[in-house]
Amino acid sequence: MNKKRGVRRGQGLVEFALILPVLLLIIFGTIEFGHILFIYVNLSNAAREGTRFGIVDPQNQAGITDAVNGRIALIDPVVPTIEYDSGPGTAVFTDPTLAKPGNRVGVRIDYVIEPLTPFMAPFLGGGLTFQTENWRTIQSAGVGGGPAPGNPLP
Repeated sequence: MNKKRGVRRGQGLVEFALILPVLLLIIFGTIEFGHILFIYVNLSNAAREGTRFGIVDPQNQAGITDAVNGRIALIDPVVPTIEYDSGPGTAVFTDPTLAKPGNRVGVRIDYVIEPLTPFMAPFLGGGLTFQTENWRTIQSAGVGGGPAPGNPLP
């Protein structure tokens, strides 16, 4: 009886050693997914806020950039690409002096999301490239850079 019990003594340890990599992959994958989702939502909101600023003061590109970076949390500041056009499918221009009411302002953010945990680096490569953009119709060509009409900032 004793001899048989001694043979099975390490069975639990072997089973745990076999399941541990899968368990760690699930845990770290969940953490990494939450991190990527947080950055995705964060940058999407920042692009939207920059565009909201741009519809009332399209010529103030520094203000648009500040509005974008003012909404970003827990990541480094970004340099958004600010563009203008006359509507979907029309030529895009970057000169803010040509922007007038009725045109659209667009804010695009390109960002590389680095893996949070080194354990997930082989699965994500050098990082995930994320791009978000938001376009809205310019409401006024005035200066002042207040909130978008009907949507005051808190």
